[in-house]
Amino acid sequence: MDDCVIVLNKYDEYWAEMSTRRALRKILSDRAVPVKEDRSDLLGAIKLGWGPDAKYKPIYRPLIIRLSHFDYYYYKSDKVPYSDNAVFLRDKSICQYWHYEDGKKIMYKCHPSELTIDHVQPVSREGKTNDFLNAVCACRHCNEIIKKNMTPEEAGLELIREPKVPKRITGDRARAFFAYDPKKKAHQAYNEFISS
Repeated sequence: MDDCVIVLNKYDEYWAEMSTRRALRKILSDRAVPVKEDRSDLLGAIKLGWGPDAKYKPIYRPLIIRLSHFDYYYYKSDKVPYSDNAVFLRDKSICQYWHYEDGKKIMYKCHPSELTIDHVQPVSREGKTNDFLNAVCACRHCNEIIKKNMTPEEAGLELIREPKVPKRITGDRARAFFAYDPKKKAHQAYNEFISS
């Protein structure tokens, strides 16, 4: 079952994802409010009030919730730990291999569903994993169809820029990166939410 809930900070910015169970705990303890719900999935009801005048409020499966009091974290260190999201942020979701259109070199901004991490020197050929100097953002086409298990030179690809270790300023605001998965209902709801 698709058990994913999108979490927004109090400014409606994407922050994270969590399970339905954790999201319901936050909603029931008034630490979050539902933004979008799956009205076809009734999970239960809450009793409001006492005696014969008590009413019941239905609880539907949340798809997107907004945290009531959280804005964001601030970094306490200038060191950036390796993660796929850090690579996507460093490369601004731009495929790091030149694309050609009408004989001209162009930079290609990846749609969230096409983002992949490419190891410049393939891992199966002594390439390092979890290393900013060997990882770049690449579109699915360049990574899985053209490059496969080759070096960029062997595949006839040219890097836009050499990968570097990203830097940040202590006290910068932490950012989360959203990678769209069309199979998840919460992701579809979030796509509609940001489009409206």
